[in-house]
Amino acid sequence: MNKIIRLLLIGMVSILSAQTATIKNSIIGYTTLGDTVSFDKPYVWSLIKGDKWFTSLFIDAPWARGDVYVEELMYKPYSDKFTIAIGRQAIPFGSNVPYLDFTRGDKFTYQTSEDVGLLYFGDGVSVYGGVGKWFLEIYHGNDIENGLREYSAGRVSYEFGDHFVGLSADDQNRQALDVSGYTKYVDYVTEFTEDYQWGRAIVKTGKYGLSLLVGYENFEWGSKPLYGVAWNYGKPNRFISTELSGEGDLRVKLYFGLELIKIGGKSE
Repeated sequence: MNKIIRLLLIGMVSILSAQTATIKNSIIGYTTLGDTVSFDKPYVWSLIKGDKWFTSLFIDAPWARGDVYVEELMYKPYSDKFTIAIGRQAIPFGSNVPYLDFTRGDKFTYQTSEDVGLLYFGDGVSVYGGVGKWFLEIYHGNDIENGLREYSAGRVSYEFGDHFVGLSADDQNRQALDVSGYTKYVDYVTEFTEDYQWGRAIVKTGKYGLSLLVGYENFEWGSKPLYGVAWNYGKPNRFISTELSGEGDLRVKLYFGLELIKIGGKSE
């Protein structure tokens, strides 16, 4: 699989000069306020997207380790209704699939407890197809997070309006049911498995760019609520959000999106 990644990199570099590519950069940082104040090292998240391929990178602050982590690196030769994705990618399992936001402005996935809502990545191949309101995505490769070299997973979902119901399963005997959706005033997502259940929502007030974050998590070792406030303060997507969990710590996230850049075209 590493050979596939290297070939994809070489191929992308070779065709970059012949295509129009869009580059999206964002600066993201976290601060935790509890008995003490701690600052996580900020990082730059970068998306580079062509006509049929894209890659996303995490770049640590240069005064930290300065590491570069390839989060996703995919080639998609077909349309959105049917596509084959090859390379490093998010594994299609659970509620984050319909809310996978490549601009990292998604307050669901990146503004909640670290116990749930995480995206797991692997190097592999996935096939995605849709007929009418039904969609199926299957994956085979490895699971980087859990150290599984041979791993398969899949998710089937149904879309009705702006709402989604999905059922996921993998070869580790795990299953998950998720329900999610969005309206003018509320975005919500829930997930149910044998080991845990959780839900969260963003209530959009429509005033001064303020939104309310609410949620609840139930695990075998206990339960806790989640609540907080998010403030959007400009375009492109820029926001500050805070979250207070049942443990009493205040988590603050700063997201600063930069302007889009086009190679071979005008900047937006």
